[in-house]
Amino acid sequence: MLCRLTRCGTKYLRPAKCWYFDLRDDSGTVRRVKGFADLKATEQLAAEMERKAARRRAGIIDPAEEHARRPLAGHLADYAVYLDSKGNTPRHTRETVSRVSALLTGCGFVFPPDLEAGKVSAWLADPPPAATPPTGTQQGEGEKPKPADADADTPQYVTLDQMAALVNRSKKTLERAMNAANSDMPKPDVEGGGGRPHEWRWNRIRPWLETKYARLLPKQFPTA
Repeated sequence: MLCRLTRCGTKYLRPAKCWYFDLRDDSGTVRRVKGFADLKATEQLAAEMERKAARRRAGIIDPAEEHARRPLAGHLADYAVYLDSKGNTPRHTRETVSRVSALLTGCGFVFPPDLEAGKVSAWLADPPPAATPPTGTQQGEGEKPKPADADADTPQYVTLDQMAALVNRSKKTLERAMNAANSDMPKPDVEGGGGRPHEWRWNRIRPWLETKYARLLPKQFPTA
């Protein structure tokens, strides 16, 4: 295979396995976007993305598109806030969110377009077996029953990835906020390093996230 040399003559240009195209996004910045191996499919993708970018630049925004790009974890967090606002008990909110989260994880749903009624029906017809408590943890005779919301105040630790999903931002956006010279973001409660992420206590970082990104967030971080 013959390849053209670069202008400096020290390197060669090797054909890519897929096509690329330049796109002017809604902020006016031109960036290179990866397409497909098929030229026609790439041209169709470029035309569709340019159409959407032009609409956003003109101020024409489809709310459905914004919701479709937001992870389901963020929508579930909003639902938890809604349940809290109705006066439901923390236990009801926690169990409802836990069940929905288990279904989303079990079906592999990450974004709204992933949702499929068939997968939900199949999962509900044959759900995974419920976890059983390990030996020695069952309530014995004479022991006092654990209050329904005894774990409501148990510290929850979250990472930047988890926070980003709830406020519909990228991890890099939160990293910039954390590393800014005048940052008012609370310091991590558990310092990361060596491949381990920083962690924050949810009850400490939640007020900052609500103020910074103008969102109401659940008192308990939604977990499966």
